[in-house]
Amino acid sequence: MKPDRNTGYGLFVRCIVIIFLTWQFVCPLSAAEYKIMTEELRPFGYLENNRIKGVCVEIVREVLKMVDHPDNIAIYPWKRAYHDIQHNSNRILFSMGRNQAREPLFKWVGPLIANTTYFYKRRGSAIHIKSLDDARLVKRISVRENYFTHTLLKAEGFNNFELTRDGILDLRKLNQGRVDLIAQGELSLKSMCVKAGVDYQNIENTGVILFDSKMYMAFSKDTPDAEIEKWQTALDAVKQKPIFKKIVIKYIGTFPAEDKGRKFN
Repeated sequence: MKPDRNTGYGLFVRCIVIIFLTWQFVCPLSAAEYKIMTEELRPFGYLENNRIKGVCVEIVREVLKMVDHPDNIAIYPWKRAYHDIQHNSNRILFSMGRNQAREPLFKWVGPLIANTTYFYKRRGSAIHIKSLDDARLVKRISVRENYFTHTLLKAEGFNNFELTRDGILDLRKLNQGRVDLIAQGELSLKSMCVKAGVDYQNIENTGVILFDSKMYMAFSKDTPDAEIEKWQTALDAVKQKPIFKKIVIKYIGTFPAEDKGRKFN
């Protein structure tokens, strides 16, 4: 039976068709909502007075405004978040170091900020290294499982590392003389010492760089390229605004003009 256009039934059918066609066109254009994860690691992201703060957190929040995405950033244990993003769609994990081993596992937006990773030793230790080859010869290097230092050391052929569940344990083991070296980002070292109850002055930078890392937003591998381009464009725009410099100075303490290209862009 063909519905009469002038009857109530006919109007009802036409409304259903219009709604269906509208849904067909609008839904594909709707932006995906992502589960956004970070870890407890000062100064990049941390919980204080029941609010998530940090230099990378605030940068990402500015990006969220640009792409009109809700601020649903949550803190997770690194190992759990790292597993989640590899096995599920619509996930974002930051602040992640980008290296050759991780490159094919995710889609990338960034960098947010730079954080050079050095080998550190206990002050007064007899350990003296001047290169990665020297570091391969020490007995024990403590690193976080599935952290970028772990994947990088494996890729570089190191076999003298011990795995821990977080960087706090790395620092405590180094301070107690249980390991020879740790690999740690320079920007987070001091705050991590405070959290670990370790005297910052007891930890000495060897001067040997493991990785001149930049911190990124990692997206689930199946994220469409158009989405990655949209988020990257938003981040690039944020980094041109005065608020970006204010955020960096707020948490890092400085924003040297000579370092702008190397560290932040």
